[in-house]
Amino acid sequence: DEIVTRIAARKKAFDRNSLTARVVAVNNDWGFVIIDAGEKEGITPDTKLLVTRGTATIGKLSILTVAGGRTVANILGDTLAPGMAPAPGDKVILENLFQ
Repeated sequence: DEIVTRIAARKKAFDRNSLTARVVAVNNDWGFVIIDAGEKEGITPDTKLLVTRGTATIGKLSILTVAGGRTVANILGDTLAPGMAPAPGDKVILENLFQ
């Protein structure tokens, strides 16, 4: 039983680390995005996220709320690449992998 439990925990960590979500909506006036992943994918209020486009990192996100399959996060303006802003379809990944 202990081995099965350890294998399940390890699989959950691998699944969480391979998270790839997408920005589905952006509100630049209020500075937040909506992401198509949530609690079911292992996102918590403490999760640190990056927005990427192709091979470029656009910026970082700070989570406001997490529910079911959606997350609302603030865009951290001081982390945005010059001339860049998150857009629908951008990829969202974990900043730090779960150990």
